[in-house]
Amino acid sequence: MIPQVLSLIQRTHAGSSRARAISSYSAVLAGGAVIGQLAGGLLISANLLGSGWRPVFLVNVPIGVVLLASGARPLPHGRGEAGRTVDLPGLALLTRRYLRSSCRS
Repeated sequence: MIPQVLSLIQRTHAGSSRARAISSYSAVLAGGAVIGQLAGGLLISANLLGSGWRPVFLVNVPIGVVLLASGARPLPHGRGEAGRTVDLPGLALLTRRYLRSSCRS
């Protein structure tokens, strides 16, 4: 998601507004890394219902629901730029390269 967020910031902000948006994004990313480590450690230590490490993946569900609900209004709507489509030949080449490199290892 990092490239999509940075692209959205690049396309929707200019000048000092862009600098503030990137600064806020960086602060949220850093805070999330710290809080994620702490929350993950607490969940593993709690061993909820004997589930061990598995609850760490359930943390994403409520966060995703909140972000989806809060982002529905401020995020831009639309279908993007006219004339831009998926690069199917490029996608096929990338997939082929990935499959070749993963089969070797």
